Parts: sequence; C-alpha cells; structure tokens
Amino acid sequence: MVELADVESLLTLFAEGIAGRYYHIKATDEFASRRIVLNPELAALSRDTIYLPSRLDYPDSAAYRVMVLQQLGLQEFGTYRFNLRTAIATIPALAALPAPKPVLRESDFELFYQHVAQPNLLKHLFNGCERVRVMACVQARYPGVKRHLEALQNINAHPLLARQSSHSHSSWRYSICTRMG
Repeated sequence: MVELADVESLLTLFAEGIAGRYYHIKATDEFASRRIVLNPELAALSRDTIYLPSRLDYPDSAAYRVMVLQQLGLQEFGTYRFNLRTAIATIPALAALPAPKPVLRESDFELFYQHVAQPNLLKHLFNGCERVRVMACVQARYPGVKRHLEALQNINAHPLLARQSSHSHSSWRYSICTRMG
C-alpha cells in the first residue's frame, strides 16, 4: 500500500519536470466544489492541481507516476483544446444534428455529447478512446513509462490506467499522436 502523503513532494517534482511548471498534488478527497464531485479512487486535473487517490494498493509509487503522466498527457496532447465549433466544421454529420440548448457554463464536451440520443454512451466511448490515445502519446513521448505500465499490468493494474496491448506499434502511436495532439 502506498500513501499519497508519503510521495506527494516527489510527485510534485516529477510533475514539474514533465510539465515544465508547478502543479499542486492533492488527494482527490480534498477537492471542494458544489457542482462537481470527484471519485476518490480516480485522478483528476484542474488548472493548477493534480488530484490523486489518497492511497493505492501497489508495492511502490509507480502507479502514482503513471496517473500523473496520464493527467498531464490530457493537457499536453490536446484533450482540453477540444472545441465544439471545430468539431461541427470537421464532422458534417454532427453539423446536421440539431444543436442542444446550452446550460449555464456547460463545457464543449458536454454539448458535444448532447448531440446524440444516448449522451452517456458517447461520453464513455469518447473518454475510453481518448484515454487510449493519450496513453499512446505518453508512451511515444516518454518511453520509460512502458516498464511502469507493464509492472502495473502484471499486478492487476488499476482499472482506469490505460492498458496497452503488447502488439502496439510505435508507428501507430506516432500517427495517432501527430494527427490528434
């Protein structure tokens, strides 16, 4: 078992080294918002903070480093640059669908999901595909993470850490990362 409090300062330095700027590292259960509730077992990223589970059932801190890379990868590889207007201009079928009525402060992602009859299904599919894309980009940019991912998979990895198949090709990862990120 690894406690976040025991590795928090090291993860802060790790995140700063990867991102080139300072990020606070906090336990997910420290997140405070009236509108948003975070799952305490998952990682999340805000403008200046990476939220991580307060403890993980792993023999070392590798799982935390992978979670930090996953969260920073969302920023680094363009997930947060998603723009609904660009998506509509790029995807003709999306432009043909009726636009949902925006709710106060709704994200472009949420508006995108509302274009279909089953928005939760689209949200889960999109998030799953995006997680795989981001982790492929992370592996291409930071090849040292591969050994941590493999170690985690060998000890029944956390379900939300992206699992990569052993037959992934670096050219495929490069193609995905250069087109999307």
